[in-house]
Amino acid sequence: MVKTNIAMQVLKKEINRKILDATKKLVSQKGFRKTSMREIANVSGVSLGNLYNYYASKDDILKTIVKPVVDIMNNIMESVKTASLAENISDEVGMQQLDLLCASVMKLRRMKQLVKILYYKSDGSEIANYQTDYKENAVKTVKTWRLHRNNLPKDMDDKVLDFIVQMHVNWMMTLLEGLILQDFDEPQIRQLLREYISVDWMYVKKY
Repeated sequence: MVKTNIAMQVLKKEINRKILDATKKLVSQKGFRKTSMREIANVSGVSLGNLYNYYASKDDILKTIVKPVVDIMNNIMESVKTASLAENISDEVGMQQLDLLCASVMKLRRMKQLVKILYYKSDGSEIANYQTDYKENAVKTVKTWRLHRNNLPKDMDDKVLDFIVQMHVNWMMTLLEGLILQDFDEPQIRQLLREYISVDWMYVKKY
């Protein structure tokens, strides 16, 4: 009985892997909107009925596929929040950010296909607005940091501040996307991130 249960678990994992692999292939080629559950079933070699035993919808499959990417991006955001709210903004904190960002980018580079699916192939899905939502969350984080530090120039207009925040976040997101998807080696990535951190930290220390 124990051996039978183990064999069943192995079989379920193999079927699940085939479903995920088939979905990655199809969504990478056609995009989420044009990929159907029937096609996923055909490519994975699983009956349509059995496919629904594993996943209620193709949205559920997509979320499972890109979860490793989303988890890393969320960890980056949480780290930025923690660092921005620190009472003492030190070079050591900056180096910790550099190490975390570098490690995160290297992990994401090993998931390029998943990053591309999340960024460019998820139209029509429940996570189609992921990048926009992530940027909005980043903007809220930066604004929270400004309120926390409470030492901004008194003559700086709110509209100017909002624009600076938007530019800062767009710069950060463009940098991360480029480092993940373009052909840089690890020393180059670390050098580019070091330059970003040095400029960013100079700004943080100023305000």
